Amino acid sequence: GSRAMTGDLDAGGYSVVNVDKFQFDVGPKFDAEDSTTVQLLNSSATKLVYLLKKVKIVTQITNTVLSVLDSGKLFNNAGATSTTTLTLPTAGDTGEIYYFIAKDSDNDYKIQATGITTIQIGINTTVQGGYVQSSGSGSTLTLVRTQTSQWVALSYTGTWTVV
Repeated sequence: GSRAMTGDLDAGGYSVVNVDKFQFDVGPKFDAEDSTTVQLLNSSATKLVYLLKKVKIVTQITNTVLSVLDSGKLFNNAGATSTTTLTLPTAGDTGEIYYFIAKDSDNDYKIQATGITTIQIGINTTVQGGYVQSSGSGSTLTLVRTQTSQWVALSYTGTWTVV
């Protein structure tokens, strides 16, 4: 059901102050397939709508090719016994998003582009069909497909080598 409230809102460590009204529309069950909508209204009647969705976490320790159906998932390499390479989908739509966390400090974690596709992290861009690689535990990476042949990091932490 819906709940309307007035006041300040603390959203994941970020305070949204002077919110005249905010409303949460919560489904009966919140799991990987469900979402929560948060609507914020200010005194100017400006409405901001956020869709919060629980992320599905996938431990992948063998080399694999991701599919467009994997968009929105969080991948990690916890427990890997060798380098793990995840290959991004060749075909797909702009807006696809993938999350990665390097969890195994003893083995490299590679995210591979294909064909003429590149991956950009900050000012650095791979060669066509290149890859990015982390060797340290705790490194994170969020990639979004911004063009048919380009992946761009929305955010990253730790060390990622661009090849």
